[in-house]
Amino acid sequence: MSLQFRLIEIVSAVVRLGSFSKAAEELYISQPALSQYIQRAESELGYPLFRREKGSCAPTQAGKILAQKGDFLLHYRDDLMRDMAAAASLPSEVVRFGMANGYTQRYFSDTMLGVLEYDPQIHLVPVEDYTNRLIGMLRHREVDIVLVPLPPEVPGMARRLLRRETLLLAVPAGHPANDLAFDEKGEKYIDLAQVGSFPFVIVKDAPRFTDFCDFFFKEAGVTPNIVFQPDNWTACDTMVSAGMGLSLLPCVTAECSKNNNNYYRIKSRYPTYRILTVAYLADQPLSSTAEKVVEQIERMFGDDLVGKKLEELEYPMSIYGS
Repeated sequence: MSLQFRLIEIVSAVVRLGSFSKAAEELYISQPALSQYIQRAESELGYPLFRREKGSCAPTQAGKILAQKGDFLLHYRDDLMRDMAAAASLPSEVVRFGMANGYTQRYFSDTMLGVLEYDPQIHLVPVEDYTNRLIGMLRHREVDIVLVPLPPEVPGMARRLLRRETLLLAVPAGHPANDLAFDEKGEKYIDLAQVGSFPFVIVKDAPRFTDFCDFFFKEAGVTPNIVFQPDNWTACDTMVSAGMGLSLLPCVTAECSKNNNNYYRIKSRYPTYRILTVAYLADQPLSSTAEKVVEQIERMFGDDLVGKKLEELEYPMSIYGS
């Protein structure tokens, strides 16, 4: 396998902190997702990086070497990114705009065109990556603003609420699950408890979204039969259209889908949405140019959450593992 910076970051954190759970907390991912990532890496490498014992994990010699020499690579990478940014001498009209994987198809092109129409002097530099990675880039000042689902409580990070991101159940046309849909207040709903026997296609390597979906499966008392895990939501949507299974997807995927699927709300006692935000560093006030970009994004995509504070909402953060 090719050695990825993400693996180095994870192994280094586990070795330094002495536990999978503490490393997962520091890296803002779930412990099961972290454990699965390491297991996949060990399987591809062909040798273990940790010895698992009751209540503890100790690095093997290979794990120690990866952590020690990997730390050097991480520091070198960070220095390199800072030097490149400094050398670029970015003018004030440039805004480095990060967006989480899965959102570019819906938001990037419209944002670019909308900002250009609003102010042709603004130059957006787009960056696409996983949510946790973008948060790290923001903390290292490698991007100015990021569009991500509600980030965890990260010291020094400010966030502005943008819109609700409703979780939907994607069902192929003609599938028997369509007969289980019911109307409620003008919306079509399906109870996950009634579709638990059908195959599911769920995105992989998206721990925060996976945790979000798992909450509603558990509420419904369902253990999904996952037959395939594509790399992204668009691929999940396409596989649903091909009849490979049902899928839980954010509304952003349905909004730009060209597939002949039906999309239903999920029956639940809890809000079935995440909150999409624009995040930036609290100790580095937005430049006037970046503020223009954020305001334009709010005008283009925001709902009634714009201008509100999270504390004003009855939103159960604890159940979503934010």
